[in-house]
Amino acid sequence: MLLGADVVDNIYCVPPCRIAGERRAAAELDLRLRNLATLAVLSETSPTRDERLLPIPVLDALRHDNAVLRSAVDTMGADVTIRDRELALTYQCDRVTQAYGNRLGEKCYRVLWARNEMCLGCPTERAFEDGAPHTSVREIATSSGRPTYLEIAAYPIRSEDGQIRSSLETVRDVTDRVEAEIALRRDKQAAEMANQAKSVFLRTVSHELRTPMNGVLGTAQLLLETPLTAAQRELAETIATSSRNLLVILGDILDLSRLEAGKMTLSSIDFPLGECVAEAIAALAPLARKKGLELCHRAAATVPSRVTGDPTRLRQVLTNLVGNAVKFTRTGQVLVDVATTAGASDGVRVRFAVADTGIGIPAELATTVFDDFTQTNSSGAHELGGTGLGLNISRRLVKLMGGELGFESELGKGSTFWFILPFAVPARQLAPGGYHAADPAQPRAPAATGRSGARVLIVDDDRTNRFLVRAALSRLGYAVDEAADGQVAVDLFAQARYDAVLMDCEMPVMDGYRATAAMRAREGDRRRTPIIALTAHAMIADRDRCLTVGMDDYISKPVEPNRLRDVLERWVQNAGDGAER
Repeated sequence: MLLGADVVDNIYCVPPCRIAGERRAAAELDLRLRNLATLAVLSETSPTRDERLLPIPVLDALRHDNAVLRSAVDTMGADVTIRDRELALTYQCDRVTQAYGNRLGEKCYRVLWARNEMCLGCPTERAFEDGAPHTSVREIATSSGRPTYLEIAAYPIRSEDGQIRSSLETVRDVTDRVEAEIALRRDKQAAEMANQAKSVFLRTVSHELRTPMNGVLGTAQLLLETPLTAAQRELAETIATSSRNLLVILGDILDLSRLEAGKMTLSSIDFPLGECVAEAIAALAPLARKKGLELCHRAAATVPSRVTGDPTRLRQVLTNLVGNAVKFTRTGQVLVDVATTAGASDGVRVRFAVADTGIGIPAELATTVFDDFTQTNSSGAHELGGTGLGLNISRRLVKLMGGELGFESELGKGSTFWFILPFAVPARQLAPGGYHAADPAQPRAPAATGRSGARVLIVDDDRTNRFLVRAALSRLGYAVDEAADGQVAVDLFAQARYDAVLMDCEMPVMDGYRATAAMRAREGDRRRTPIIALTAHAMIADRDRCLTVGMDDYISKPVEPNRLRDVLERWVQNAGDGAER
């Protein structure tokens, strides 16, 4: 225990030692005595009484050290005790004495906790068992109804022979800290619930908006395929363009939500890099031609023809950057440059740069370009539309793919946005220079039309959607049957053979998930009819659910006829009139 100076000279002794005239020996002795004093204070080990008493200067030093230690204990703000292996108190600080009186020699659990047996999970007992410090927090009920939380920490003390003969224990009131932690956990749970509610809200809004958008955009596209006057065509094109813009805004908001929630997933497949870049550029080529811009694409000979990564997200980033370049460029050109760069220990690092001769970005806005809902403040920028989310989403996607994105810009002269992505390189490659930088200004050859006579079942509770899909499929040469709910679809599926099924997910009577499961159960192992989700749900979890229940592919509404054509061409293998099962 910590003892007063009046009794120190009765217990602190050392073996005989010659110290007079030997400064080095005296210094070593002084250090040894200080260590011994500290050990004695903490562990109650003391030399034998029949040894020679310490000199007065050494006793003064020990008294000073003892006072310092007592002061340190008193300022710790904790109840400090030392227990022996029987859990009896061998030292108690002044705070404990004031609260409980002098209880030396009594069991700690009786003094501090008014118990007749050792506390469950006692940290001191655990410290004796494994020789390591242990900490626990105990909740104490109070008459006020507000619980008190005490943190109990036990530190084993070893004697000179290495044996653990005692343990120092501190008890602190950590009520404020624990209550703050509880409040933090509660706030975290509330935030998670709010984020979940936001996801549900966005999922619902996405579904409800995409369903009528499918009707608007689909009708406008069908209208554009009919003979129209110049004024009528302009009106129809305006409807189609506005619908697509609204779809882009909706997609940006959903992507941002997924990225913020950490639910954006990446694929890893082998794909032709040149084709992926060309597809992204080709989507913007009509707008570039309409504005009189030159849209160019070039690639270095070192760029591999095929890489392993996520082509969908790469195409999305390129589309965002090229779209911005075309949007903010009035005259001149937009150049997409692809090259390899150093720094890849395995695989290849590819640098994509989109340079334009547009309006540029003011220097004062350079640090906010990637912020949410941010657009440049240059003349006419807001007139060009957009949500200001594209660059933010692009930066997040590039970071998610392990890359980096940056830009250089000069006001009035143009901007260059670039990003670098790491890719794995498949073992099978085309010859050097196999990367094909297609000319985006040249229209792509049309894909093959639908297989004549192939039979497709459309399952959707919305009459407008069924009408639009039927019209698109009829133009492609498909024979079409319709069902307004899952149960009707299952009945038709049992009567005829279909080359593909386009399945909505949310329907009355029987939804698309249960209808798919019923169709798969009926087929067994005999054959597998392609079932393609055609739904207004656009979240990643919706796609995963569709594939889990047995669907083969997924198209979110509104559906572009070309997209529908491509998916059916991929899945429909054998044409033929529907035959009775």
